[in-house]
Amino acid sequence: VLERFRDFCGAVEVIGAGRKVDWIRKQTGQAAGISEFFLLLAEGIVPFLGELRDQKQQEESRPVRMAKAFIEENYRRPLGLAEVAEAVGLCEAYFSSSFKKYTGTSFTEYLNEVRIRAAKTYLRTTAYTNGEIADLVGYADDKYFLKVFKKSTGIRPGEYRKLHYREGGRHGM
Repeated sequence: VLERFRDFCGAVEVIGAGRKVDWIRKQTGQAAGISEFFLLLAEGIVPFLGELRDQKQQEESRPVRMAKAFIEENYRRPLGLAEVAEAVGLCEAYFSSSFKKYTGTSFTEYLNEVRIRAAKTYLRTTAYTNGEIADLVGYADDKYFLKVFKKSTGIRPGEYRKLHYREGGRHGM
């Protein structure tokens, strides 16, 4: 058991957790018997493994955070899954599943949310037509924009504007 523990400690040190492993090694080295050894080991390793899991999850979600920032910066133009996956250094399939896992939504749904949020701002603050807004937020087809907007909000862009337009709206954001 002790030999396996030493092997584990060596493997963990390789991934950069040396100080924590030294602490665990010191604590378990003071054990009076095998039962106390396992108790001390559990007290040290369980929280440590939780920290490693959290660190791994944070690293795994880093590409998703990068992708969200990329989408926010580029939603105004045609943008596809392949381009965003490449921008964050992942293959399409892995990026797609990771994005869904960490955001709870698909890439396309998220992109549409960003675009619709921007469209709402234009509708509230400008006199642009639906077609102009569709183009400004990255939809090449204004009919598709109308469909996505209604699906997202439950109302058409014109109705949204009537409810939320601020007098004195300007032409531009």
